[in-house]
Amino acid sequence: MDAMEASESATSRRTRYFSIEEDEAMLKYLAERSKSTRLHMTTLWQAFKEDSGSARSSHSLAARFKANLASRIPEILGIDEKTKVTMLFASNTPVGGQFLEDLRKNADVELDEKWRIVKYKEHAEDGLELVDEAFLRRFTEKEDAEIVQFVADKAKDSAKRLSMTAVWSELETSGLLKRTATALQTRFKNHIARKIHRMEEIPVETRVRMLFAASVPVDEHFLSILRHSAEVTVDEKGKLLFYKAANGTELRSNAGIKRKRAQMAMDAKRRAEKPPVIDMEAMLRGLGLNLAHIKQETPPVTERVESDSDMSLSEVEIEENSDTEHHPMRLEQFLEKENPEMVTVRVKQEPVNEPEVAVLSEQCPLSVMSAGPSPPPPVALDNSVQKIDELMTTMKSFMMQQLVSTGSAPQVPANSSATKMYSMKSFLLLFKGFVFGIDVPELAEYRQILNKALQEPMDEQVSLDRVVAYVGAFFPEFLHEYAT
Repeated sequence: MDAMEASESATSRRTRYFSIEEDEAMLKYLAERSKSTRLHMTTLWQAFKEDSGSARSSHSLAARFKANLASRIPEILGIDEKTKVTMLFASNTPVGGQFLEDLRKNADVELDEKWRIVKYKEHAEDGLELVDEAFLRRFTEKEDAEIVQFVADKAKDSAKRLSMTAVWSELETSGLLKRTATALQTRFKNHIARKIHRMEEIPVETRVRMLFAASVPVDEHFLSILRHSAEVTVDEKGKLLFYKAANGTELRSNAGIKRKRAQMAMDAKRRAEKPPVIDMEAMLRGLGLNLAHIKQETPPVTERVESDSDMSLSEVEIEENSDTEHHPMRLEQFLEKENPEMVTVRVKQEPVNEPEVAVLSEQCPLSVMSAGPSPPPPVALDNSVQKIDELMTTMKSFMMQQLVSTGSAPQVPANSSATKMYSMKSFLLLFKGFVFGIDVPELAEYRQILNKALQEPMDEQVSLDRVVAYVGAFFPEFLHEYAT
């Protein structure tokens, strides 16, 4: 090892250990800067490093003071007692033993839980007085216990929420603690409330009452324990809405339950407003059609093409007057009873020859119970476009009257003239007109089914009351959904 390396090694060893001179310089620096307030020790030793030119870091200086010098302050020679007390107070250094006993002979001394001076006042007039204002604002364990007991006493006989503002105001007025209502509220909210579920010295039921009365969210683990022996409901924030124990104890927040019920009602309303599912198969099954046979011969929608070539029967098409803009039929057109010519029916091919089953007098109205207005008289079906057009207009008008007045399917007396029988095929042809008249994607799949159904041999007849009841049950919600 050469001379330069040996010199650097010696310097490193010297800086590793503190000398007596360094210790004395540090204590002297502390004594000069110790006043009646706490010192920030890291800042103090950084200033010492800069002022003294020490090669040591502020961290190293702080560690040296805490480990070796702080406890020696009472033993320093050449410094009076007041200076020592001030140094101990300013550096937040614990004090005890004989030195503390000597201090209490001439002064009132208060210490915190770590034996640090928080208040010092000499008995002599104009004597030294030191006060840690920040500490005096802190709550002690005894004060916390008083707060917990006060809240428990208030909650144990209450089955409803407490006004915590009133609770803290009452505690302040009682003089039990020399704290303001605001300070008490802050201490409970930020420090005590979240610990209630862990206070095993307090019975479970009392803890539950405290959490409920003070509207404190329940800890998840504690909640799972409660649910083993009680019925418990909490809101979205974890606050108790309802608690019922096996021993009969019951707590209920009416305001919270009302909010939850209101939310459930809104959810139910939104679900009810969704478009109804159209079950055309179930409807046709009710009319006695062989759906299995129809479905087997009906290809999926994706395989179909918009074409007239597969329609062997008359296609009923709804068209508007030439002076109106082309768009899907709107509800107002169905309601236009004063001008039925607004919607017409055109048969592209020769109509199916259907025997006229019944012709009702125009003076024989279809009786309907008082749930809605009486419908116009039914019109007989025959092969003419005029009769089909007339029947469709009649049915549309009647069903829209029912929709506007009651929104439900009409009930027809058994002895009504509506029991006159009509051809099932004529009814399906009529219904096909309805389907083609409402241009929405949901009905596209059923047009082909109707065409297939019309090709089946049908001798069955159906009464107009059955037609009306069926159309009335099917169309109201559907028309409401797609109106305008």
